Amino acid sequence: MSMTAGAMRSRIPHADLWALGILFFTSRVPWILEQFYYSDSRAAAFLLVTTLVSLLLIAAGYAFARFTDARTLAVLMRSAVLAMFLFNVAIQLRQLLPEDAGLKMSWKVGSAVAGLVLAGIGGWRFVSVWPRLRAAMLAATIIFIGSAFALAATLAQTIGLFGDPAARHRPVVVLLLDEFSAGSAQDLIAALAGRQLQVESWAVPSVAPNTLDAIPAIFSGVRLEDARPCTDSAICGRGRAVDFARMSVSRRDVDMIGVFHPYCAIEGLRHCVIPQSGDDAPVLTSFLCEFPLQLMLGAQLGCDRGGVTLRAVESSLAATRAMFDAPFWKQGGLLYAHLLTPHPPSASQEPRLADAYAANLERARKLVLGVVDGLDSAPFRDDYTLVVTSDHHLRSELWCKAEPYSTHGCELPEAMRTAEVPFIIATRGAVLLHKTPRSNGDLLPIVVELSRPR
Repeated sequence: MSMTAGAMRSRIPHADLWALGILFFTSRVPWILEQFYYSDSRAAAFLLVTTLVSLLLIAAGYAFARFTDARTLAVLMRSAVLAMFLFNVAIQLRQLLPEDAGLKMSWKVGSAVAGLVLAGIGGWRFVSVWPRLRAAMLAATIIFIGSAFALAATLAQTIGLFGDPAARHRPVVVLLLDEFSAGSAQDLIAALAGRQLQVESWAVPSVAPNTLDAIPAIFSGVRLEDARPCTDSAICGRGRAVDFARMSVSRRDVDMIGVFHPYCAIEGLRHCVIPQSGDDAPVLTSFLCEFPLQLMLGAQLGCDRGGVTLRAVESSLAATRAMFDAPFWKQGGLLYAHLLTPHPPSASQEPRLADAYAANLERARKLVLGVVDGLDSAPFRDDYTLVVTSDHHLRSELWCKAEPYSTHGCELPEAMRTAEVPFIIATRGAVLLHKTPRSNGDLLPIVVELSRPR
């Protein structure tokens, strides 16, 4: 005798199916927030794909329910919900590990199998307490996801940038050239002096070893450990947070061009552009490669493509074009540009890291001299200051593990191996008094001093 539609509906575990879909969606939320934080051009597509897959997962469960007896279905659904919850827990636990803490494949496979076994046992045993347990897992997951926003709002300080408003500020350009080692800056320093600029230079340590933690430290003075994006505008690390949306400028003549960080979340900027970044991989491929599925089908999906993407080069060119389109060149004020040069890779695709970095250093030198040409053609051509520094030095230990550099020799001259960054101040006209930089963390206070009218 066929089952009536009402009886069919009554035996389907609706709450479990929707819990499974919600837990799947929440498992992707931290990753999606990272894509928005990094201005990935595919971030909205990732959000859409995650939503659709969550709904498809629920729909598949309803279809599966039509061909499974009630008892087996209940056990399977409970096990699936538990497995997805444990997957969420594993994702959050991995967030607590340092960025460079790699897990062996055996650990990954073993933990995945153990999780599935525990989920299966739980789905069979947790019958009497299941409604309360399911509600607790959903609540815990949602609270944990929401806690990132709560912690960022609670821990992040409200920060004012670039000094108090004044009737007039001297024109200042800040070029933060990504991954620029101090030992490689001598040609640039000589070229600036050759343009009859008053040049001061120092080799200083960076406040942090990576872009992810160095820039927040430069802008806030807060040094984060194991920094990771925790919202679309905030970065968190071990009980501390820096939120670009909690920063503001009171003067109305500040333009910003940037990469890697949500600079445009800063309030009060006159002009701001962040070129869209992203990988070359299709959206669905990148989405699938974030799952344990890559352990078995990574090669077929193209997850471990290795090498370096030229999207970095495209992003650098877009940021450079945006910099020269800023209102600063006609109106003056302050122009801050975080540019992805001499950061590898090279547009000419040299296979050796030393050659690629040398080519990028030459491009950086021409870029800076192009900025000087623009300043010398601006209305304030006789009175300006150019500051050039970096977030961190060339990380050869990182790039020498990446293709093509890992297979083409990674010997570097001593100048490229220095662990400090340059801090260069080039002035047209008399040099203003300012503090001596002890690290690139002194950048903003020095910029405030250099912006004072003569």
